[in-house]
Amino acid sequence: VLIRWNYPTRGLIMPDNFIRVAEDAGLIGRITEQVVDQAFGWYSSAAAMRGLTLSFNMSARRLSDLDFADWLLARCRKSGIRPDHVSLEISEAAVMSERLHALDLFGRLLERGFQVGIDNFGVGGIHFRSWRACHSRRSRSRNRLQCLRRNLSSHRHSLERLSS
Repeated sequence: VLIRWNYPTRGLIMPDNFIRVAEDAGLIGRITEQVVDQAFGWYSSAAAMRGLTLSFNMSARRLSDLDFADWLLARCRKSGIRPDHVSLEISEAAVMSERLHALDLFGRLLERGFQVGIDNFGVGGIHFRSWRACHSRRSRSRNRLQCLRRNLSSHRHSLERLSS
């Protein structure tokens, strides 16, 4: 799902030119709601799309929204879309600057069945299937958080090796 702003006098404006402004103005939540609702509407009404995965880039501002995973799950249920058909990606820079919030939100999303990944621009997206193992184990929240931290740290080291 790609968002573009079709401005009446300037034409098509790419997200890197308006998302940060929308975040700073406190509008990213409403934009996210509109994009998700519109994409889910298309997906649930088009039989040819069933079975495909909807991928969304997440705003870094959503990392601290503890209700986001439940909100998204409710939208899925309302639209009849399975959570495992929804993939959420966020930039590596946002994850690294907000590690604890990212780990918490990623854990919540994975527990609800969503796919989660980091978009590390140019190297390729990395999905955290191994993170799902952290949540499938019957362990205390603290142990799961430690498991997620190890995976994030491992991912960071892999990226550093690739870029050197």
